[in-house]
Amino acid sequence: PVIAPPATIQVPGFPITPAATTTAPIKFFNKLPNKTVTIDLPSKTPVALISALKSEAAISETRALVKQIKITYQGKPITIQEFFDLISIFSPRDFMPNYESEFALAYFSQKEGARPILILKTKNRELAYTQISDWEKTTFASDIFPLFLTDFKLPATLLAFKSYLFINQPVRYLNIGLPFASLNYAVYNDFLIFTTSSAGMFIILQDLTGQSVSQKYLENLEASINKFTK
Repeated sequence: PVIAPPATIQVPGFPITPAATTTAPIKFFNKLPNKTVTIDLPSKTPVALISALKSEAAISETRALVKQIKITYQGKPITIQEFFDLISIFSPRDFMPNYESEFALAYFSQKEGARPILILKTKNRELAYTQISDWEKTTFASDIFPLFLTDFKLPATLLAFKSYLFINQPVRYLNIGLPFASLNYAVYNDFLIFTTSSAGMFIILQDLTGQSVSQKYLENLEASINKFTK
């Protein structure tokens, strides 16, 4: 005898919708910033961005305050590639793929005015070391210079980059001829940090490492750096 297989019964149900996934924002700071401002650009153009950044930099803030500047267009954050394009920072061809699209821009308030800080999140830290070391040997200083937000022109001849240690973290720095400003960069964990003054680098590394230093330590370090920058 042939036994027929039991009939397959389909139970009506709702279609299965995959769970929505969201990427958590990157945590670029520990306890900083002291203040956060969002600039929504009226147009995605270099003129709109630079005008907005200079206007925000002109606002007087408490000394040593770190103010994060979040930049959006039509309510959506711009990417690091868009930021570089709009502010005219030129990077090597293979540079950008090694970094997340999210970034942190901040101002460090010192006596002489706001000093911009830029932090990128690397995908491969060892590659970041290689990339920035190679870039330093070519056009790095002039490529990154728009970050200073100044009409000052770089000297035709620049000294070589030098290094200092801040709470055991190596920092590379270069005098650019602008009073109380210098180009500093460091790789800490998965972050590539650019600052436009040594004092800005000091406060960012203290925040990221969770270590603080005495005023005497800072004064001695600044004195040793000034011997090079003057």
